[in-house]
Amino acid sequence: MVLRLLRQAANIQFALAGILTIFKEEVNCWNFLVGGFAFIAVAFWLAFPAWSIAILLFAWVLTLSLEFLNSSIERLANVVQPNRSEHIRKIKDIAAAAVFLPGLFFVFLWAYLFFTRTH
Repeated sequence: MVLRLLRQAANIQFALAGILTIFKEEVNCWNFLVGGFAFIAVAFWLAFPAWSIAILLFAWVLTLSLEFLNSSIERLANVVQPNRSEHIRKIKDIAAAAVFLPGLFFVFLWAYLFFTRTH
């Protein structure tokens, strides 16, 4: 039991190290973090319904998580193939699209909720 708890603590430590690394080295993560926080803060200020804030939070966390995966894929691709490669470019584009879609959903949902709330 104690050994299992120690392993879990180590896993949490690794995850936190990954989060610190990504925010130290990736500007896009800061953009998603600050931008999303601002959108969520305005949603609270405008008293969006709780269900809509929950969906916005989910989309925001999903976008951040996929940005973490995208950054990991890009780093791995750069190690595997340090020179420019059409295959690697396509892989990176696909990973970027995985971040773009929930981010776009977040923005459109927020805009819809904003305009229906204010009009």
